Amino acid sequence: MTLLPKGAWDTHCHVFPEGFPAVAGKSLPDGGGSLDSYRRVCAQLGIERSVFVQANAHGLDNSSLIHTLGKFGPDARGVAAVAPGTAELELQALHDAGIRGARVMDLGGGAVPLSQVLETVAMVRPLGWTTIVQFNGNDLLQHEETLQQIEGDWVLDHFGKFITENPSKQILTALKRLMDGGAHVKFAAPYEFSRSGAPDFADVAAIARELLDHRPDRVVWGSNWPHILNAPDDKPNDIELTEQVLGWIEPEFQEAVFVTTPHRLFG
Repeated sequence: MTLLPKGAWDTHCHVFPEGFPAVAGKSLPDGGGSLDSYRRVCAQLGIERSVFVQANAHGLDNSSLIHTLGKFGPDARGVAAVAPGTAELELQALHDAGIRGARVMDLGGGAVPLSQVLETVAMVRPLGWTTIVQFNGNDLLQHEETLQQIEGDWVLDHFGKFITENPSKQILTALKRLMDGGAHVKFAAPYEFSRSGAPDFADVAAIARELLDHRPDRVVWGSNWPHILNAPDDKPNDIELTEQVLGWIEPEFQEAVFVTTPHRLFG
């Protein structure tokens, strides 16, 4: 028996195949991350479609990601790191390989900063790609004006990733405004910023339920496998973590979160 609805998408995972070293100045995470191991997680959870996200360790070199998409097959899509000014021929080659999104990562190690988000969106929108954005969500108010200018659908990673403290009412209100535009919020990795901690992640659960009550059609889910920021002996149990997140999502919303919305964004 699997946990997730039939046709479920995992919109955020990473794989680290052998033969693809980190770019200069960066390092691969400890604790593996093979495609075979990820396939076992898919079988356990009931994941049928997967979105592999370019890892910071590989910078703007998307060759590892392309390799993974080819090995996984037609049920895979990818989110690449592409700097503004990337040639149209290169973008088309990435699209042909299964890329359907661009990653903007404004935290340590990210290849494309938030200052380039509008240029990135303008570059990839003709291909129908979405843009995946990650930064310290506690700074959302100072970035809201820029984010409101993003045309079309885009995704905010990790519940908003409130690194400094749990979000204020003002920040959550601003996030809802963004959701009423084109923003989608990815429910992934609550352990990365929860203050109340496992197993309940009660503070993140409260954020999740408030966002779902506002726009259940603007939420997707990601496993964040293989939990890169965690030490090898401190990885969350994927089944228990997924069960926890499922408990935050009313049954009537689960088809949208796990199937129809990610298919619209990446399918």
